[in-house]
Amino acid sequence: MQRPSYPSNLAQPPVYRRPLPWRFDDWAAI
Repeated sequence: MQRPSYPSNLAQPPVYRRPLPWRFDDWAAI
């Protein structure tokens, strides 16, 4: 299982099942 670090997993993260807020943080961390 890969970690949601790229837009590919932003749609449906396999590990983290949190709301949108976490996505923005991850996206900016790239």
